[in-house]
Amino acid sequence: MQTFQALTSEQQENPLLALQETSQYASPEEMKTMLWEWYKTTVNGSFNRVSRRNRSEITFTYELVLKLFGALDLINKQKQL
Repeated sequence: MQTFQALTSEQQENPLLALQETSQYASPEEMKTMLWEWYKTTVNGSFNRVSRRNRSEITFTYELVLKLFGALDLINKQKQL
């Protein structure tokens, strides 16, 4: 299985940087709220009715989640070595 492409080359070298990026962007409570908005928008099918700013936030949240999974995958692989 390959590394998630969402990670930068620096984050691939040091996956903790992806975790730091996420924590600098939003607190766990803020991330929970953003994920809930993303979920509601997806289930309701209302993405086209959401403001451009909120659509950008949903997209960025998705990208952060990909980075988190990528970082967790790398950390897990490093621990298995």
